[in-house]
Amino acid sequence: MVVGTFTGSGTEGPGGTFIITLDAVTTGGNGRFAEDTGESTITGKSTPNGAITSSFTGTYCGFINAVPEPSSSALILAGIRLLPLMRKRLAWGRQAA
Repeated sequence: MVVGTFTGSGTEGPGGTFIITLDAVTTGGNGRFAEDTGESTITGKSTPNGAITSSFTGTYCGFINAVPEPSSSALILAGIRLLPLMRKRLAWGRQAA
């Protein structure tokens, strides 16, 4: 579950349409989302299609900064530490050939 604050506004247009803007600020959550932060904006137009249905067209712009799990960080660091060894092995192979 992601936790944050949501704000928005809307105005009614001709023919029952609505222009809608929603802003969301993500401040964390539960489980794998515990330390995630970010923000997003959704802007669009809602048009009625019938008595109880409508269509929505719009744009989404945003980001979420995810904090990697410790095991992912450990794998990345291990790979970086092995780079000099791999360079040596490649250099030895070129000298032997």
